[in-house]
Amino acid sequence: MWRWIAFSVYAGSTKEIPLRALWVMYLAPMPGKLRVGRFSMNWDGVIVPVMFALLHATSFFKVGWLLALGRQIYAFILGVLYAYWLEKSHGLSDLVETLLVFARMGLL
Repeated sequence: MWRWIAFSVYAGSTKEIPLRALWVMYLAPMPGKLRVGRFSMNWDGVIVPVMFALLHATSFFKVGWLLALGRQIYAFILGVLYAYWLEKSHGLSDLVETLLVFARMGLL
């Protein structure tokens, strides 16, 4: 279990910071907002999750098609949520991600 935690911290810090945070900050000056009902966010919050999910498209060659598609959808939806939380609250996204990791560990 401790190896998994160490790997998650390592992988998260080496992947999430450069790929998500920097891309979101780099694309933040994009004009316009995406609005869905009462929610609105910058377009970068949708573009970066698409890019991130596409980087994981190799899973289609490693696992079954349905599982790979589920991973893509999962990566995209969480990416949009993370970007929304980052834009609206900054620290709340970190707290929720940490709680989700610990919740997942309890479910294993």
